Amino acid sequence: MTGLEALRQALVDYLNAGGVPAVAAWENGKRVSRSGAVSAVCIRGCTGGPAGFQDYLGEFWEEEKGCWVEKYGRRAEITFGLDIWGPRNGGESACAAHFSQLVQLLTLGGPDGLHIREVTCGETVFDDEEGLFHCPVRAVGEVFLEAALDESGAFTDFTVKGTRT
Repeated sequence: MTGLEALRQALVDYLNAGGVPAVAAWENGKRVSRSGAVSAVCIRGCTGGPAGFQDYLGEFWEEEKGCWVEKYGRRAEITFGLDIWGPRNGGESACAAHFSQLVQLLTLGGPDGLHIREVTCGETVFDDEEGLFHCPVRAVGEVFLEAALDESGAFTDFTVKGTRT
């Protein structure tokens, strides 16, 4: 699982632990029938900016490798889709109640390393094809991505580090 996929799953886990039902974005096909509203979490965008000179953070001692490792990093803005899907019998009010819980939980924080600074939603509409109510939700947060050079001089996969502790 890459750094961004792990971040998406961390947000799903955080929401579920906080009592806000969430799943990773569904694959193609009909949505799973549920008794209440649920947020489908996906990553809709990622933009980055430098965190240091030429993204260089310095050398750090790697205890496991027993050597110094050069590390590079970038600040990144991640845009999540947290679309709410609600059952027909719950109506728009089920989506509205779910959004209220979602915002309340996200204002308390987020998974380690993620700072959510904006949450917006669109209009709730009934999706005839899915047979569910749908409310598009967008959340924007900040993370710090870090990578190290391996022995060949190539970057390892970026990992997500916190913008706060």
